[in-house]
Amino acid sequence: VMAVGWYFITVQLAKAYFDRLKQRSASWPSISSSALSGLVAGFLYGYICTLVLLLR
Repeated sequence: VMAVGWYFITVQLAKAYFDRLKQRSASWPSISSSALSGLVAGFLYGYICTLVLLLR
């Protein structure tokens, strides 16, 4: 289950990174903030999935 969460985190990080690469006006604060939001979202997603599976 946590593997799903980590997979989601990786996808979010890669997506944010490639979005910044495409824009080419990549400033480090925007990269780190989007990476952080992706990390938080992935962590929450994994946590919620774990709770849902445990409570079944």
